[in-house]
Amino acid sequence: VDAAHVDVPALAAAAAEEALVGPAAAEDDDDGAGAEGAAEGAADADSGLWSRGAGGPFEELMQAAMALSVVPRDAVPFPPRLAAALLSANIALIDALHRVRFGDVARGEAPKKEPSKEAQEASKACLLIDQVRLCGNVLYSNPQAQAFARLTTGLKALLSHCYSDPEVPMLREVGVFAVRNATVGCRENQQAVADLLAERKAAAAAAGPGAGLQPPLMAEFGLEV
Repeated sequence: VDAAHVDVPALAAAAAEEALVGPAAAEDDDDGAGAEGAAEGAADADSGLWSRGAGGPFEELMQAAMALSVVPRDAVPFPPRLAAALLSANIALIDALHRVRFGDVARGEAPKKEPSKEAQEASKACLLIDQVRLCGNVLYSNPQAQAFARLTTGLKALLSHCYSDPEVPMLREVGVFAVRNATVGCRENQQAVADLLAERKAAAAAAGPGAGLQPPLMAEFGLEV
């Protein structure tokens, strides 16, 4: 998943759409044209539901994954392959959404102080809050998942969502929750997060006040380094 491949206008339109109405099926006739029209309408409706994100099968899958992620680990260990699949997909998506919202600095884009309305609506359509919360759930008491987050872009992506946004309530809270779960009991991740925070603090100081998002405080994560 890459920011350049996220169709923000399409996602925004999907998020704003109040209802999905497929083509009207023709009445049944002798040559079966009505049944064919109904099948085409159902296919279009299914495609539209998937593209909508929130409110469609995508949201149902997210709810199922969320339910699995809160099952007590002492009763049923979380399957490693499922954890890897969820973290890979969710981290890639939230990272792409963040770059859509605030610019892809790594590719030379100027950082944006505020996301566009389309980017805000895309985040809601893609269930950004649930994506970050699910990462936190998967990382809880899961050393393999914590190592995965450290060895990939996971920690950096999660730290990028530890800020307040009035358009996306609870984003800061779920972001801090996810980072805390990624670091608790893991000295390597605690050091990695401390290093990332130091880098962001230095960058923010160099940019001056009003330069955009300010990094969270280290104390918020309960780090022991």
